[in-house]
Amino acid sequence: MRRRKPLQPQQDLTPSLDGGGNDRGPGRSGRFLKAIVEEVISNPLDFFSRFAKDESGNDTDVTIEDHELGVPIENVRTKFANTSIVPFVVQNSVAVRFVDTIKNGAGGKAYICLPFFPQHLSLPIKPGEYVWVYKVGNSEFYWMCRLSTIRQVEDVNFTHLPRGFNLESNHKKMKDESFFYGFESTNGAAAPQGNFFHKIAQNSIAYREEFTGEVVPRMAKDCGDLLLQGSNNAHILLGKEKFEEVSTTVLPEEMTPLTNADVNENRKPLSPAIDICVLRKARELFDLQDEILADKEAATVETKVNEAHAGLGSGLSAAANIGPEERAGLKYFELEKGRESLDPSLNKDIFDQEFVDSDIYNCIARIYMTNAKTIDDLLFIPSLEGENSSAPQDVLGLGNYGAMVALGANTRLIGTETIKIQNIVGSSGIQFTPQGDVIIHANREGGAKIVLGAEGDIRIIPGDEGLVFIGGDDADSVPIGGLNTTNVATAIGSVNYQPVVTTAGGLVPATPEDTARQLPFTPGLAKYAKKVVIK
Repeated sequence: MRRRKPLQPQQDLTPSLDGGGNDRGPGRSGRFLKAIVEEVISNPLDFFSRFAKDESGNDTDVTIEDHELGVPIENVRTKFANTSIVPFVVQNSVAVRFVDTIKNGAGGKAYICLPFFPQHLSLPIKPGEYVWVYKVGNSEFYWMCRLSTIRQVEDVNFTHLPRGFNLESNHKKMKDESFFYGFESTNGAAAPQGNFFHKIAQNSIAYREEFTGEVVPRMAKDCGDLLLQGSNNAHILLGKEKFEEVSTTVLPEEMTPLTNADVNENRKPLSPAIDICVLRKARELFDLQDEILADKEAATVETKVNEAHAGLGSGLSAAANIGPEERAGLKYFELEKGRESLDPSLNKDIFDQEFVDSDIYNCIARIYMTNAKTIDDLLFIPSLEGENSSAPQDVLGLGNYGAMVALGANTRLIGTETIKIQNIVGSSGIQFTPQGDVIIHANREGGAKIVLGAEGDIRIIPGDEGLVFIGGDDADSVPIGGLNTTNVATAIGSVNYQPVVTTAGGLVPATPEDTARQLPFTPGLAKYAKKVVIK
């Protein structure tokens, strides 16, 4: 059970961020420090309310918070140096070990670091990654972001920074590429030795329960773009039109005093775009999935020429000195980032397509907003032949071809009460009512309408001068018969009609065309109607 002494009425609830007044952190305050993340505290209420574990890895009856605040567990040390902040930790905080402390061989405990940015911006971070930490005063720490590193190591899914030291020092001599891909390092001043990173992954709640290691293709943005990427292949890009290679919407010389002979041909004025995308490069990743499923014992999957992914390397369990009990649940495939450096025989051009997007469909779902006149060409959805064009229009002549695309193999548009899809210029649309009706209407001023009634009726209503053509534009026959169905029992597949009666009391005669169409001939089943034309 959770045990905690009640707070006294006069107790100061302000957290003491200095760890009791002792500066046990490395070096002086007011500077940035490099640190390795041992734990990510995504949800502090959940994390600290868990039961602490004993030496054998079994749960005790003492919560992590109570243990850190002084409730002892035999032969089990507390994890954190600045324990006074434990009751006040905010979401997305981390516990770190400082690189300088590890380099000097000092032991000690991890420090809890609050996020540098407020909760409006919560950056991804995983146990085992390196972070920048800003120290304020005595043992008051804020983590800012993950350290960046060289291209062959940088990975939005998981970046193991010590690999950079191996690559820079040994890649020309390296025969065993698994040495580079392992989550360990044998050289480099900032690289701890032994199974340090494997132990972090093995003991971290965040790594075991929250992190998904997988292949995430790299992405490049233009210099003026803003790119937000998660760790698992989802992004938001605020930039300019990227799928239309040459702008046909707005010419490069627009918004500039220069003539078309002097202007930069790469300009795309008045062409902003927002791209919200999940599982980018989906085709290549699904191909990769098939290869992995075909050979579950494979340690690597080879690079494929002209495909967006650049091969794969093995993940956490690549190091030879990790035991099976530590390896369980830690192995995964990741993007192979260093192959062009490790294998000089490869043509570096085959990796180019990984970084760029040229096919709007190469994902599993996307919302795209753009000012591209050719958006229908990019989506392969031409207007219907013989019908009015539904291609992007610029009715006012302003250069406004604004388009919004929502695509996915299974797309949903949900409104709990009403939904309206409206064409402003054409005054047409589709409406869904709370009663369950579906109303499809053309121009509200005299256009046709189809109503799927909630009670089961289907109403097809032409305009005042309109006709209902069933079968084609060249339909010319309008049979109507009489009132549909009588009380007389009918055979399966047939319908009884009340014949049309003339004012003299006789049945409406049939025409020769009726006789040819209907055998045997039935008097009173005429072909005249006011609105419906059937082929």
